Amino acid sequence: MNFVAVDVETANRDRTSICQIGIAVFKDGNLADEWVSLINPEDHFSLWNIKVHGITESHVKDSPKFSIVADRINSYLEDNVVISHGNFDLDSLSKAFLKCNVKFRFGSWLDTTQVARRAWSQFATKGYGLENLAGEIGYKFEHHDASC
Repeated sequence: MNFVAVDVETANRDRTSICQIGIAVFKDGNLADEWVSLINPEDHFSLWNIKVHGITESHVKDSPKFSIVADRINSYLEDNVVISHGNFDLDSLSKAFLKCNVKFRFGSWLDTTQVARRAWSQFATKGYGLENLAGEIGYKFEHHDASC
């Protein structure tokens, strides 16, 4: 099973304000590579978003802008099945690539919330967050604050 998992965090409600990206590459079902980077969104940080991910302006002040890492992101995603939990990550990346005028390249995208809602009847309409799903498959979910 080969795929690439992606997760992004944003500084505020604007989905182009990506302040962190995490990418995990799986080959034959095993973690083969991972890359995490703080990103300077050149935008303000809302208190609500900071409470979610713990990343502040001071964490990203010396980090690269999205346009600098866009090609690296594409190198992980192009020609691969890419997964994310919900459409937030795909939408954020699509808008950020458009904003910096770089073509966004990926093989195909799979929303794992849709998979979970179809695979388990108890999650068909609610409760399909990562923590609940992790518990269902016997995995301990831990939200890491990668800003430190």
